[in-house]
Amino acid sequence: MLEWPLPRERDEAVCYEAVRAVESLLVRVGRCQGALDVAIGDGLDALGRGDRVIRLGFSGTGDYVRERLGIPASTAQKMARLARELRSRPLLRAAVREGGVSVRAAEAVLKVAQGEAEAFWVARARTERVRALMAAVKEPGGLEPAEDERWMRLRAGVPAEGRPAVDEAMELAGKASCVTVPKWQRLQGMAEEYLGAHEAPEDGAGVDRLVSESADDLLESAKEWLEKESAQWAFLDQVGPVAAPGPSLDAETDPRRLDEELRRLADLRARWDEVFGHLAMLFRAMDGWRRMGFASFEHYCSERLGMGVRAVEQRAALERRLYELPSLRPSRFPASSSGASSRATKRRRCARGVNSTSGCLGGSEGSSLWRSPPPGRPRGGGFRLENAS
Repeated sequence: MLEWPLPRERDEAVCYEAVRAVESLLVRVGRCQGALDVAIGDGLDALGRGDRVIRLGFSGTGDYVRERLGIPASTAQKMARLARELRSRPLLRAAVREGGVSVRAAEAVLKVAQGEAEAFWVARARTERVRALMAAVKEPGGLEPAEDERWMRLRAGVPAEGRPAVDEAMELAGKASCVTVPKWQRLQGMAEEYLGAHEAPEDGAGVDRLVSESADDLLESAKEWLEKESAQWAFLDQVGPVAAPGPSLDAETDPRRLDEELRRLADLRARWDEVFGHLAMLFRAMDGWRRMGFASFEHYCSERLGMGVRAVEQRAALERRLYELPSLRPSRFPASSSGASSRATKRRRCARGVNSTSGCLGGSEGSSLWRSPPPGRPRGGGFRLENAS
């Protein structure tokens, strides 16, 4: 059932049940990986203070995570940044570590969950969806103001024969306003003068932006409608919170102990990452987010997995590429004490211990969770899902 590539199946009912099974696994493994990322972020934040990384023989945190943990530097920086932000928000930090608030929900309320308002926003983050939280923090009335207009760098090529005219226009714009006015303001004044003296073009200029904004509004409305229509996807398996493993590393000062614990957590993350990548690849190939009643894959990742869509998309694409080029897999997942081949076997066999309450979490979703993905696999074949039409 979990093999790749998926065999063909035209029966929509069978497709739906297959997606439900894969989704049940994916959400559990995704939340396990999210909890591990929280724990690793705490350790990296502690290790980055003072000269602790240098005492381990590395030039910086980025060098350390690449060489020691096998994690991309940009990913590690995001983990450590979130840990630093949560340090000044004890209530939100505790909720994230115990699994009651996902990373995406914490990021949504991070700017407003401060001081006396922290408890209020933590309570909302425990029960409300990420979309609703992001909309709430932008509402007027003392909440987070809407983002300022984004600026961008613009470079325009001017041919040599047109340069004298441009220089003269810039000089005249400076005389009309003030000689100390910067060039960008002079260009802005010239553009406003041109738009005021000429009719709007008839080729639909500016329509793309309006269509894009309308599409965004429509997508947000679709998200809200789907959440209400499905009673926040009550028909899906309700997975309990997954707490970050082990005690917080915030108070640890010995870099060697931090290194030892971080390597242990990174090894767990790598093992779960193999399972997660395989399931994410299957779920995307099955068009699972649509069949489960979400407005987009980004909507599913935020609300159900508590993760950013870009990270999930990249991991699914990498897994598919590794199947196309199997010779690259050993270099991607080097052998450890358990062996690279056994890791791949465990990934393919993750489904036997799954049911509606415990999933592939080794029974109850508690202390026994933080082990390698359990062995076992179901009998039968898989599905290459497609519309019955």
